[in-house]
Amino acid sequence: MAANEGVTPPGFLERIVPSSNYGDDNVPKIGLSIHHIDGSIAAAESRFFNPSSQASAHYGVDFDGSGRLWVPTDKVAYAQCQGNWQGWITVELASDHNDPNAGATPAQVDTVGRIIAFHEIPAFPAISPYSGGVGYHRLFGGVCAVHWGQTACPGDGIALQIERFCKAATGDLFPAPDQLVKRKANKKMWIAWLLDSNWCDVYYDGVIVDGFTNDDHPNQFGVGEKFQGYIDQGAGHTAYVNSADYTGPGGARERLARSAGLVA
Repeated sequence: MAANEGVTPPGFLERIVPSSNYGDDNVPKIGLSIHHIDGSIAAAESRFFNPSSQASAHYGVDFDGSGRLWVPTDKVAYAQCQGNWQGWITVELASDHNDPNAGATPAQVDTVGRIIAFHEIPAFPAISPYSGGVGYHRLFGGVCAVHWGQTACPGDGIALQIERFCKAATGDLFPAPDQLVKRKANKKMWIAWLLDSNWCDVYYDGVIVDGFTNDDHPNQFGVGEKFQGYIDQGAGHTAYVNSADYTGPGGARERLARSAGLVA
């Protein structure tokens, strides 16, 4: 459950939208979902302050990092179809209408990190609508009656910055193992995400690949060191990770093990 629900973070402007544009379901918040506005904060407010729009988000963050609260975080913003009712705090980022795939500005990244930290959202990428963590609108997009709706929000630039938003909240990309345990994250999926991150390469049968998600393939820290019990062995195959800071105290090997909960 998120902390400080219903409390406005210091330095944020309160501009609460009409009550017709948000609801209440008494479901504790578990994660943060990032969206982009097709334009400016003013463009979003022109819609959110229309009492008949049935649209809103909890937060808005402008290009310069200034933040505002539109919907109290103990309420339900109308931002992402079924995701509205699954315990997510939503954040809209101002974006360039002419460059929808641009990333968030450094100031926006910092402010989103402040929101994550203020509400004590687990700073790891979301893996399902029920996992908590940090996600984005189209991550679970699809038919509104079943999924989160949008399949184009946010653009690629913001979607690829989830790691940066997490790091802005904690100063460390990799959360402590107890945080993963508390959130009951699927460790196989979490390990697969880590291996798909840009800080290490993944080799399968000696060939570099983009990700490592098949449970029937072995996965090794190095020669003879496998994720016992997390990813099953696959006969006749080998796989390993490598990175510039792979070995040594605090290196990728150790961080991967800690994030997977394999070492204290």
